Amino acid sequence: LFDVSAAGTELTASAEWNLVDILPTLPANGGLEGIAWIPDADLTARGFLDENTRAVYDPARYAGHGDGLFFVGVEGTARIYAVALQEGGAASLVATIDPKLALVAEVAYDAASGLLYAVCDEACDGEIHAMAIAQNGPFAGTFQNVVSYANPAGMDDGIANEGFAIGTCSN
Repeated sequence: LFDVSAAGTELTASAEWNLVDILPTLPANGGLEGIAWIPDADLTARGFLDENTRAVYDPARYAGHGDGLFFVGVEGTARIYAVALQEGGAASLVATIDPKLALVAEVAYDAASGLLYAVCDEACDGEIHAMAIAQNGPFAGTFQNVVSYANPAGMDDGIANEGFAIGTCSN
């Protein structure tokens, strides 16, 4: 966390979280690749499941975490981790998501649709999986793939696309 209101040309962190204690051991060049933030209101409205309690996510359980969770894509595990960043540098793992890709190179959230996107690079020919929180069935409360996207026709599959943004257009 950086205070960008300070004068000068150097940023100084006002808060820091080390996730090494809550994530698996990662190989070289296998670390955090993408980060998305999802508001607690969106998660609770859709019945997001907290793996620690096996019940609907309750933000009050993670005191001092603000008003949302960070979803961290990790290349070396090909997983997305929902993390509560709490006061004093504490962090809690809330859920682990398998986007069913060979690796995760980026993560993005679209608040309008409630979709969480996982992006793979050239290891999967640039495939993107859109996931929504399942509303019923055996996977209720967890992010599940709803649609997959391939690279656009004519785009080289060997390109390491590692960025993804979502925008809204209006006339």
